Amino acid sequence: MSFWPSAWLTAFVWTCALEQPFYIWALRERAARWWTPCLWTIAFNLMTHPALWLWASDNPHGPGELAAAEALVVVAEGAAAAYVLARAGEPTRRALARGFGASLAANLTSWLLGGRLLAGVI
Repeated sequence: MSFWPSAWLTAFVWTCALEQPFYIWALRERAARWWTPCLWTIAFNLMTHPALWLWASDNPHGPGELAAAEALVVVAEGAAAAYVLARAGEPTRRALARGFGASLAANLTSWLLGGRLLAGVI
């Protein structure tokens, strides 16, 4: 798996596409404009995807290590989504539940489907 440019970009675009519906659902009520959740999805993934990709492409890792790395991504993106929601006026408990719930669902989907979709491409 190469890091730059086409392999990573292909995986990044697929990841954003697969995760977009979950973040749109979570952020839609607090977004100022219809496209704001789309930008947040890209921002969340720019925060985590390059680092995970670089780490994963460095050398082979076992399933446990990959699962732990994905869990860190869920935590980072969930915290970012919860922060965005809280800043937009969502009550703290609801912001945490929606942010982490969206992150878990989004990343689980992109991990399961993305791996299958990109298996022959990258």
